[in-house]
Amino acid sequence: MKKKIKRVSKTFVKLVIAIVVPLGLIVAYGYASKSEWTSRRPSDYKDAVKINVGGAVRTYYSLYPDAPITLDVKGPARLRAITRMDFNTAISRGRPYEIKVYMDGSDEHVSFKKKGKPSFLSTFVAVNDKTPGKIRNIYFDVPEGRHTYVFYLETNKIDRVVRMRFLTAKESEQSLLEKKAKKWKFLMPSKYDEEVELYVEDNKRDYYRFFKDQPLEIIAEGPSLLKFLTRVEFNENMDTRCDYDIEVYEDGIFKTAQFFQTKKAKKVSYAVGTEMTAGRKREFIVEVPEGEHLYRIEMSKPKSVSVLCRPFVKIQVKLD
Repeated sequence: MKKKIKRVSKTFVKLVIAIVVPLGLIVAYGYASKSEWTSRRPSDYKDAVKINVGGAVRTYYSLYPDAPITLDVKGPARLRAITRMDFNTAISRGRPYEIKVYMDGSDEHVSFKKKGKPSFLSTFVAVNDKTPGKIRNIYFDVPEGRHTYVFYLETNKIDRVVRMRFLTAKESEQSLLEKKAKKWKFLMPSKYDEEVELYVEDNKRDYYRFFKDQPLEIIAEGPSLLKFLTRVEFNENMDTRCDYDIEVYEDGIFKTAQFFQTKKAKKVSYAVGTEMTAGRKREFIVEVPEGEHLYRIEMSKPKSVSVLCRPFVKIQVKLD
């Protein structure tokens, strides 16, 4: 078992995300699995385009500086907005863009600042003079009831275009599993990079570090539930916010992917001095079928970031 962390490269690209959370509009971290997401069509938009992504053709809706997109969503649900900026060529330089989101006619808004880069894996089906940008995700928690979201492209460049695709996940898998789990018991992982002690509001907690080249592994007996408390480790070169994706494998087979947004935690410190800063807690739940199973938790992206994890198990939960 390794005793030193693999240092984050100094060339790590800083994530530029400015998020303002007004009352009634809550930014969520995306903890729904890939299979849960359902495509949604906006109620008002100027036009739509087709983008070929690795052989799969997807419909994206165009967001212009003078033409916002309106989307109606019924909650409770999780909303994922996939954004791609247009580029003139596949070798164009990356450039930032800002999207403002208003809910139910409120004057308050959430502002997302992203940095787009050309995608080498995606092409427009009928737009020959442009190249789609790489995916940049936005997540929301949609409260109960029907709600209207309006997306605006904030720029003084009239020729800027961002293509958007909308997905929702019902409150089914993760939320219902959470409600079924009443008591959790700590479960020691079988493989990890290093044990790290944190003080969380003066309470000492053991976490276990993993990263892209050193995944975390844990053995669990089912039927049961596994809960993973995760915290990104920020180094001094990183921005105050970070998006990260985690993939979960069961007995060597892909099971689910988790998508999170986080920022530096204020009331968490390391027991041993370090230049790292722990991120805010983000958690997800995995259902364990009957029998003994090996779970591998991998950092999907960013590849150069390490994560601290604290696993728990809830035994003999009736899932039907």
